[in-house]
Amino acid sequence: MKRILIAAVVVIAGGLFFAQYQMTSAVRDQLDKSVQMASFYGQLSYDDVSVTPTGDLEISGIRFVPHTVDDSIRMDKLVLETDNPWVLYTLSDELKNGHIPDHLALNVVGLRIDPNGPLMQSATERQGGKGMMTKLALAGCNVDDRNGPASGSSDDIIDISLGYQQAQGGSQLDLLSRVTIHGENTLTTRLTLNPGGALNAFNGLQSARSVELKSAELHIQDQGQVLQELEDCARETGMSVEAFRKHHLEAWRAVWSTYGLAPDNTLANAYREYIEHPGSTLDLAIEPFPPISTKDRYLSTDPDYLSGRLNPQVGVDGASLKPFAITRTETTANAGEPASATSTTPRETPTTQSAIAVSDLDRHMNQSLRVVMNSGKVLEGRLQAVESQRLQLQRRMFGGNMVVPVNYRDIQSIQRQ
Repeated sequence: MKRILIAAVVVIAGGLFFAQYQMTSAVRDQLDKSVQMASFYGQLSYDDVSVTPTGDLEISGIRFVPHTVDDSIRMDKLVLETDNPWVLYTLSDELKNGHIPDHLALNVVGLRIDPNGPLMQSATERQGGKGMMTKLALAGCNVDDRNGPASGSSDDIIDISLGYQQAQGGSQLDLLSRVTIHGENTLTTRLTLNPGGALNAFNGLQSARSVELKSAELHIQDQGQVLQELEDCARETGMSVEAFRKHHLEAWRAVWSTYGLAPDNTLANAYREYIEHPGSTLDLAIEPFPPISTKDRYLSTDPDYLSGRLNPQVGVDGASLKPFAITRTETTANAGEPASATSTTPRETPTTQSAIAVSDLDRHMNQSLRVVMNSGKVLEGRLQAVESQRLQLQRRMFGGNMVVPVNYRDIQSIQRQ
């Protein structure tokens, strides 16, 4: 019996070794072809290919040096993550047969790049300089349009993970991502989708025609960036850290205003807590109602519509999430028009009509209403539906008619037009 067990172990070990050899050899052949193809643009190289006992395929020591600029990209490891060795060894055949594993992830470990090098500068220039998120993060700071405050000359070290997980028999698909910039922050996202049917390698695009976004989560975990930027910007502006923090929070609201937007106090207070406590995690989530579908022919970018449709929520460090809203700062402009500095004062509510109670809305179906929001913004349109938590208002927007959900909690008063 003992000899049989020993023989079985030897056979299994030999089979695993042979399978691993086949896998790594095939990957090396493909990598060598990629090295040849990349030679037109630069020098691409790698150190080794291996398979871990848990079924992950690893390519280590990847380097790329372009011919045109004095810069380079280096990567400690590129990892294809699977659930177990069997999934990895049968992956090629399963994909050929149209089958997709329940879980796969591609992990970039130790990506090193010079943030001030020509490659990053070229990428920033293609994006047109700083975007809104960057301007919000650096609000009130005297920095160059392309680069943040200089806090060091070393390369950025970045870890990236992109993957998916099928659940509930393929009726739910979670798209997962995590980006960590060492010494700065970790950004984690989860998109929960209804794929509209079981996914496979052949009908994936067909299924995508009926995909629904059920929910999304975004977590920003500070790992040193908040305090570093506060200190750098305080030095740039000649303020103390505490004085610049207050200045930054005021400038943060001003940046929103330049885009014709205004965050409510819930969002502003959550951001203030995040900034005042370095090392915190800012949690954001949306739960669209109804779910956003690829069948939707049009999705308005009006912030009032989106706040009602997406049901955004915010919290800090895992505390209970609270709903928030982002509104347009102008209240007299039609939806879709650019922000105007002269239209930020809410219109006065007329007193010629008596207010309509929410409990009486059923009696005013298909009638034209004037809804004054808590923010002071005024919505005008025809009442289409009355629900438990919101009403549906048909408005004239973007050259056409659109039904917009309006939450009762955001309404100050309702009147007949």
